[in-house]
Amino acid sequence: MGVVERLTSLFRKSPRPEPQSPDELRLAFRGRYHLFKLLLNANNKALDLMAEMEEALKGAWPFGMSFVRSRCTSVSTSVFQIVKNLTDLAPGKYNALFPRFKEIQTKINPHLRPAEVSQGGALVRSLREVDKSMADQVGSKMASLAEIGRQVDFRIPAGFAITATGYGLFMDHSDLQAEIDRRIQSTNVGQLDQLFSLSASI
Repeated sequence: MGVVERLTSLFRKSPRPEPQSPDELRLAFRGRYHLFKLLLNANNKALDLMAEMEEALKGAWPFGMSFVRSRCTSVSTSVFQIVKNLTDLAPGKYNALFPRFKEIQTKINPHLRPAEVSQGGALVRSLREVDKSMADQVGSKMASLAEIGRQVDFRIPAGFAITATGYGLFMDHSDLQAEIDRRIQSTNVGQLDQLFSLSASI
């Protein structure tokens, strides 16, 4: 090939893609616009949650680890949606965000894990003997309800709570955790509809 032919081949325009019909263009635009709206919604949700956590840190109201865990989980969900929608909008450009997201989650999760609960002790506790220090044994709602009754002399139902120990023994005896793990592993948790179906089935 001569010099002229080589230069010509270098500067020759690549063939234009086949023109799309107006309906195809409209459909493609609608899909990208929907992804963009999802991206903005997830971003706004993450910002709102972080603003709420910043307000809590100012001491405006008391909060416990249940608040921290729930907000961190919600922020993580929103950030995952942001990353997913970004990669769907611009394939190949943001693939590095997924491993980085997983790395951050790995570092955060140990700090959010509930305190280890002794496997000994009662399987069931009356609300009369529960207080706020038992949140990791009976759940924050039950502990708060019992604490309200104790602090403000408010009449609460003569109820009881199944402890984490009782729950653990039940799950072990029925071998339910293995089934729950199996369902989680076989579900695409990135798809919200599948995630809701998984939660309902569990």
